[in-house]
Amino acid sequence: MPDCPRRQRVRGYGGDVQFNTPPIDRSEMLCVGMPWLVEARYNRSLFLLSWGAFLPLKPRLEEPTRCPTINRVLVYSGRPPKLVRAVCPAEPGARPLAVHVFSEEWWGEGLANIHQRPPNFIVEWVGSEPGISAFSWLEISRSRSSLLQQLQVPVNVSVNETDLECPHKCPELDACISASLWCDGKDHCPSGWDESEAQCGATSKLLTSLPGAALAAAAAVISSVALLVCLTLHRLRARRRRRLAKKKLLTGPRLLDNSLNS
Repeated sequence: MPDCPRRQRVRGYGGDVQFNTPPIDRSEMLCVGMPWLVEARYNRSLFLLSWGAFLPLKPRLEEPTRCPTINRVLVYSGRPPKLVRAVCPAEPGARPLAVHVFSEEWWGEGLANIHQRPPNFIVEWVGSEPGISAFSWLEISRSRSSLLQQLQVPVNVSVNETDLECPHKCPELDACISASLWCDGKDHCPSGWDESEAQCGATSKLLTSLPGAALAAAAAVISSVALLVCLTLHRLRARRRRRLAKKKLLTGPRLLDNSLNS
């Protein structure tokens, strides 16, 4: 059987993955059963978002599992990997059903090892019946104020508060994300704060929400208007220069005649 053609190890500022059972294309079919490895940089933590409900890692036989499907999203972390979350999956995108997972060093665990090995998640889809699920991830970091608070270091009162915060912060996570993800037309903060009108402005949000063809058309219209304005200004300046030249021609001989008569 051919190998999985898809790269199951991902890095970067953020991204998302969708699971489908049954697979929707040949690539997914060849990668069935293969987990995803998500890694952060050495000085960053990881945040993972999925949809559904957390399940007990060791369910008791006498307590039935309240999950309408036998499908599962399993999240592992650490080296060697250990199961940290089991999720009963739900339809992706429903904010009330969002579940959050942070890498362990975010809470102060394993901070001594963060420079030796980058934080990582292994995410496995156990799709035993038809269904879909998804997860997204973010590289996150703490603001200086949050880090000082975590380390229980007193803050110098003379320090400007703005110097202790980061400009691109998901307030609901108290986490900083990459500037490249801010106002890029796609929600990355769970609340959508990074794409809100308060952060991006109405015009920016409208432009980033347009599909590619509409965005290209809008850019063409803006370019045409700018060109028309430039041509109009050029014509007005040329007309003004002609008027000045004509005025000089009309007034020049009169000045000469006056000088001769005197």
